[in-house]
Amino acid sequence: MSGNDKRASIARELLEYGFSAYERVLPELPEPGAVALYGASERSIPLRLDATWATGLVLPRGVSARLRSEVDAKRRVWGGVEAGAELGELRLYVDELLVARASLRAAGGAAEGSWLRRFIDWLRAQFGRLAGQDYPARLGGS
Repeated sequence: MSGNDKRASIARELLEYGFSAYERVLPELPEPGAVALYGASERSIPLRLDATWATGLVLPRGVSARLRSEVDAKRRVWGGVEAGAELGELRLYVDELLVARASLRAAGGAAEGSWLRRFIDWLRAQFGRLAGQDYPARLGGS
């Protein structure tokens, strides 16, 4: 067998292995939801998934049933939020192995609210703390 024939044969075997051992999986992704805003011009802002892999992942055959997702996002934020600000992360696992991650970003923006809005939302946050909720997170070190 010549060198070119041998390379072609090996390449064909690798392709056949790849097509038989792996499959394209469209993961069921949870709805990212929204973030409640305090001290901003809007009451809430929806989140969007920023992932190129959301249209499909290539995984070994048979593991798609063990695929699970985990969302870690700020659900209450103090102050204005820029459009596209990173507010969380979506992670995909097969068993305990992390296979993909993506940012959850603000779908729109919201400016800082008026002094009256900030005061009312400060009161809302204080009553929320009395009810056992965490104080809204501040973005950008403010």
